[in-house]
Amino acid sequence: MNLTKKYTFLILLFSLTSCHLINCDLDSDLEPLTAKPSVESVKGTWYPDKRTMESVSVYRKSENPEFIISSDGTFKMSRIPAKTFTLLPSKNPSEKSVDATGTWKLVESRGFVFLALNIDFKENTFGLSGLLYSFQIQTKNESMVLFENIGDPDECEAVRLIKK
Repeated sequence: MNLTKKYTFLILLFSLTSCHLINCDLDSDLEPLTAKPSVESVKGTWYPDKRTMESVSVYRKSENPEFIISSDGTFKMSRIPAKTFTLLPSKNPSEKSVDATGTWKLVESRGFVFLALNIDFKENTFGLSGLLYSFQIQTKNESMVLFENIGDPDECEAVRLIKK
């Protein structure tokens, strides 16, 4: 194979296997929230939606994960799969779940609204005592959905939390 054919083949190979060209369609039924919601509309107990529980392997194995947001700017999360926090170092984060507390605030950036979290892990999880994290706030049928891609982009997995 001459040099031009080799480069063409490599470019084609990387183009077809790149996660940036594969649309995972994880939020195709959601609309981004563009205006900050009230604190009262955000507070409450949030759970993974049916799509998350069925399509994300670590959530299928989890037992009643929940995320409780209080109006005083604090939150508590229980039994959340560690893979949700993609940057956590671990030998096998997909097999663990975490409990944590922390503070939250609503943030607007570039026309989108995010729930920004300052997480304090219990028991110094994964060698970290804290982590800054965010969920994009989207809507589905006029109800809010907390959305975040998780894990390796090639796995096409996302967490979608809904309030019940």
